Amino acid sequence: MCVSTKNPGCEIDPQAHNIQLVECTLNSMLDWKHNIQQHTMLRSIAPIFDVDDSQHHLSVVPMMACAKMIMRANNQSVTVRNCQVAKTENIDPCKTMEGMLAANNYKLEFCELCTEDACNSSIAISPKIFLTLLSVLGVLVLGYSYNNA
Repeated sequence: MCVSTKNPGCEIDPQAHNIQLVECTLNSMLDWKHNIQQHTMLRSIAPIFDVDDSQHHLSVVPMMACAKMIMRANNQSVTVRNCQVAKTENIDPCKTMEGMLAANNYKLEFCELCTEDACNSSIAISPKIFLTLLSVLGVLVLGYSYNNA
C-alpha cells in the first residue's frame, strides 16, 4: 500500500523499492484511510477508502482485492496502490471511486482490481495479453509454414 507522492517507487515497481506488502483486510483498509487523512493533497478523497463498519459484525467477510489507481489531482498524476473490496455484481469499487473523485475535482485515469497476492505491484504481462500474443504468434507460424509447404 503506497502513494507515489510520498514514495516515488510506488509509481513504477513497489517491490523493487522495498515497499512492504500488506495483507488486504477490512482493518488494513481502515488503517489506510487514516493514513490518507494525514496526506495533505489526498485528505479530501479519504472517504473513497471508507469501510462499512456494519460489515465487521457480519458473519460473511467480503472478498478483498488489491487496487492500483492513477488519478490526476492539481495537474499532478498520483499512483495509489491499496486494498479494496473486490468487485461483485452489485459493487464496482472503481466506478464508486471515479464518482467520488470527480465530486472532489480529481480525475481517475486508471483503476484496476485483482485478487492474487501482490498483483497490484506486478509489472508482468497479464495472462490475457500473453494468450493474445501467443495466438498471434501461432497464426504467423502456421501461415509461414503453409506458404512454404
